[in-house]
Amino acid sequence: MVGNVVAGKEGPKSKEPEGGQAVPTTFGRRFDSEIFTIIVGDTKSRFMAHVSVLSQSPVLACMCSGPFQESLSKLISLPDDDAANFGLLLEFLYQDNLPDLIISGSNAYIETLADIYILADKYQLQTLKEAVIWQLRSWDGLYNTPMDFFRMAHRIYHDISHSVSDKSLHDYFHKQARLKLPLLTSYGVGYLEELLDHGGRFATDVFKIQHDLMIDVKTVRDQLEKKLTQICHDEEIAAERYRLLSERLGNAEKQHALSLEDMQGQLAKTQKHLGAARDKSNKLCTNSENKSEMDTTKYSRMEEVAIPSVETSSCVKFLVDSDQMGSRFASKVFTITVGDSNSTFSAHANILSKSPVLARMCQAPFQESLTGHIDLPDDSAEDFGFLLEYLYIENLAVPLFDTEEAEIAFANKLADIYIIADKYQVISLKFRIVKEFISITPFSDNPSAFFQMAHRMYHDTSGSKSNSPFRDYFEYRAALVMRYMNDDVLKVLDGLLEDGGKFAVDIAKAMRRELDYEVCERLKD
Repeated sequence: MVGNVVAGKEGPKSKEPEGGQAVPTTFGRRFDSEIFTIIVGDTKSRFMAHVSVLSQSPVLACMCSGPFQESLSKLISLPDDDAANFGLLLEFLYQDNLPDLIISGSNAYIETLADIYILADKYQLQTLKEAVIWQLRSWDGLYNTPMDFFRMAHRIYHDISHSVSDKSLHDYFHKQARLKLPLLTSYGVGYLEELLDHGGRFATDVFKIQHDLMIDVKTVRDQLEKKLTQICHDEEIAAERYRLLSERLGNAEKQHALSLEDMQGQLAKTQKHLGAARDKSNKLCTNSENKSEMDTTKYSRMEEVAIPSVETSSCVKFLVDSDQMGSRFASKVFTITVGDSNSTFSAHANILSKSPVLARMCQAPFQESLTGHIDLPDDSAEDFGFLLEYLYIENLAVPLFDTEEAEIAFANKLADIYIIADKYQVISLKFRIVKEFISITPFSDNPSAFFQMAHRMYHDTSGSKSNSPFRDYFEYRAALVMRYMNDDVLKVLDGLLEDGGKFAVDIAKAMRRELDYEVCERLKD
């Protein structure tokens, strides 16, 4: 709640008359207007205010002078507003200034300022909104933790219209968020992800700020790399000079050492001749010993020859395993009708049972187990055919691609198969598809296609823990793809982030991964 009002830093005021001393002839006239009674909040707190003062708000002006019941009864009811905050709004309308507030605790002070800004937006009071932003900028260290700042910002973003008049708020948020994001702890990051899960303008602005930070880090890194390149170039010049001096010194030493080298050469020749004589003598001795050993071994080998035994049990075991492997095709055959085109498939119950969902349909007491027919009108016949193919052969055929467009089209088809695999809980197929995603890299030149495909998969899958392989892959690949983003890609991503959800949360994680990478590279340099 709002406490006492005290004199303090004064916020922005309306422009004074030229010269600073002249008094307008209309001074005091606004208090000659009619008095309206205003009932505010659940507590039904009562305020009395002049029409001329209330008319500074276009919304309240309509209530006082338009064809509404309030203009006749001189009574305005505002049950959805907080009485204390509306009292501060009236203080500003009368004083044209928002005084400092005595409130126990900085968090309560932040919440009060947020409430006043939301109320000013509701009643279209631009000067009051500017005064709140001025108060926020005036107090350094207002937020105990970065989380307090993002909590306040999210609250305002959620409850205002985001018109052109909110430019000061957005500028203030961007400046503060750039300072607060690097200071978030692991707990703070988790809290911010919860806020991003709601999507909206808040999520898109946080993403843009993270992207700007990443660009700034890259710029600093490029500057450091240029300096490092210059240093390396200077080191190469110094090393070349050192090499030339060493060569000169070596030439001088060689001239003085010629006589010593001649003596060493003659000694080496003598040692070579002596070694050759010893090798010839050793070779003659070795040949004599080998001949006697060959005669002895010839007869011992004949005694060691034996016929290997043959075990028939292994052949019998192989035949038994072969029979068991074919038993899955002896199970009941179900007819499956898929899609609007009523495409028909036939499959064995044992094969379908690899999917927990289809397995339940094949068992009592479901109607499908009695009729032997399964109807899947919501699925694509082509995608279900891929699923059935995998259930039978437990493998996924991957074609070769001539163009990047063909590779992207195949990646989107894999996304369709992943969605149907998620629907029927075929976990092994989901892992196999993620493996294929890792092996193909078609999105470096087309980041928009990557984010659109990923958003569709996030939207159409269950979001269970079984999706963690794809989420891990997406977080890693998104961090790489973000290096190739431009303004067009940012517009596409802004539209996708509006929906919020796990997609927005994982985009934020990927952005932090890229920022951490750039920071680490900078520290290495």
